[in-house]
Amino acid sequence: SSFCNPDEVPANKDECSTDECTMWIAGEWTPCSSDCGPGVRTRKVVCAAQETQTQLAEEKCTADKKPISKSSCIETSCADSENEEDNVIATDAVSNKERNKKFRKNESFKEDESFSVNKVWPFHRNAKLPRYRWKIGHWTKCSAYCGGGGQKRVVTCYDRVRG
Repeated sequence: SSFCNPDEVPANKDECSTDECTMWIAGEWTPCSSDCGPGVRTRKVVCAAQETQTQLAEEKCTADKKPISKSSCIETSCADSENEEDNVIATDAVSNKERNKKFRKNESFKEDESFSVNKVWPFHRNAKLPRYRWKIGHWTKCSAYCGGGGQKRVVTCYDRVRG
């Protein structure tokens, strides 16, 4: 039988990763902007819900996984060709990753004044600690990255005398 208060048992299951699963959708490349020589080609890249493909705000998707939307190209044959793709070579892509990097300059760590390792905690010599208490384990890793998952932890009644 359990000697811990069943009304005070901590939760041993919880929901996690409840954010909607998202993905980047890249459209088709436009033709090279130049008829002859170097140019630029672009495509539309949008953030969307994975399940419904509904467009979402860009902040909902992972910025560093966003496909490039602009690329250099060179029209190699200035004469007409039956196959336009044969005449376009994609060169160094203009990366969106550099634009999405966010740095925090001159930011310093401030210790929380409400907690200090040197703080003297009040302890009464004659304080009577309860014999039984709830012993709580660590949460498991969430079962899903997004879309709703679950996590668990072990909660047991602990006897301070018997261990």
